[in-house]
Amino acid sequence: DGKRGFWRTSSKRGVPDILCCANGRFIGIEVKTSTGRLRPDQIAFREGFELAGGIFILARSLKDAQEGFHNATKMVQ
Repeated sequence: DGKRGFWRTSSKRGVPDILCCANGRFIGIEVKTSTGRLRPDQIAFREGFELAGGIFILARSLKDAQEGFHNATKMVQ
């Protein structure tokens, strides 16, 4: 959405900013500012994603993303 200053990388609303797969499990990382909140479509996606076995990480800093990813990859070994 050029008017809002970002470009959607997926056609489905709510998809995390970063998607990856580790040892057959999908990991989604949603990047927010320290005060940013998940939108209702992001909450709905997270719920379905986790029900399907995905690991959802809400990262408010690079450290959050790194620690979340590290912990997630330990879970899927």
